Amino acid sequence: MTWLLPRLIGTERAMDLLISGRTIDADEALEFGLVSRVTEPGEVLTAATAYARDLAASCSPASMAIIKHQVLTDQDASYEQAMRRAYRAMAVLPRGRTSARASTASPAAPAQVPAAARRPRPRGHHRHRHPARDIDPMNP
Repeated sequence: MTWLLPRLIGTERAMDLLISGRTIDADEALEFGLVSRVTEPGEVLTAATAYARDLAASCSPASMAIIKHQVLTDQDASYEQAMRRAYRAMAVLPRGRTSARASTASPAAPAQVPAAARRPRPRGHHRHRHPARDIDPMNP
């Protein structure tokens, strides 16, 4: 807790909570950034379901998987490393939700995205390959 809490809410607030041992309510947890939303009692499941439906309807599963991976991977990376990975990820993601593989990719399996971007072109297709498409954003 002494390692994590200051990174989440800052040293001053962490010291206050850890030394005092006091309990905080939902509004204070929201103010500290420990939670992202507060709902009325009994409305948590309804709010969580609405949020999940909104994500499913409006966000690419492949994009969500890569964003999740980047956020978790880049926490201790330098700015340059994080930007390099972000540009590589953008280079291999299919544009929009038109790709069947992009719209059905599992968020739990982000490694499927680069494979979808490298699928073979039809015979006789002479378009030049973009070198960035051969980069795996998960392994810089």
